Amino acid sequence: MKTNFSILVFLLLFPLVMRVNAQAYEHNNQRNDEPKKDYNNETPERRRDKSYNIEKTADEIIDRLKKLEQTYSYKLRSREKEDIHYQIDEIMKLVDRLYPPKEVEILIRPISEPNFRELMNAVSSEPFDKNKRQVIATSSEFNFFMTDQVVSLAALFSFDEGKIEVIKILYPKILDRDKNYLLYKCVTFPRSKQDLEDFIGNYKRDHEEKR
Repeated sequence: MKTNFSILVFLLLFPLVMRVNAQAYEHNNQRNDEPKKDYNNETPERRRDKSYNIEKTADEIIDRLKKLEQTYSYKLRSREKEDIHYQIDEIMKLVDRLYPPKEVEILIRPISEPNFRELMNAVSSEPFDKNKRQVIATSSEFNFFMTDQVVSLAALFSFDEGKIEVIKILYPKILDRDKNYLLYKCVTFPRSKQDLEDFIGNYKRDHEEKR
């Protein structure tokens, strides 16, 4: 009976295993006469389709194993039953490997309003610009900012030089850079505006264009 059960398992699962192998081959290989595909840059929709197909096949394997166990398990002797349960459990563990890892969506949000108010108070309490910049720099290591928040922090400095330094510190962490025009309103003199424009232009060239 044990041998017959093993044959049944093979006959029922073999087509599914072959399907999984074909899907895996499709994911990682392509014909020699086709241009090489960059699977690391494929669209999220394509990745979801692939994951769905493999996951669906894995679900079907598990479903068939459960039906086999329910149909034939009662016909086996105690020792054979234990062995078959063990083999099914081992197959289940292998099937679990077919499920693709879940994609985790990482949400980047600006610093919260309560935390931003605390930051503003902390910066305002510092008597010297150097210390104010240090507080802002420390916060920028752990937070992202909106343009209007950067404008508010820059307003805590009296001179254009200090304002520009703050903008330079926070610019890599600004989430809405389409509002750069607000930054130019922070400074007064044409030379300061030009300095800011040069900085933003260089940043775009050195960072954003490389992506």
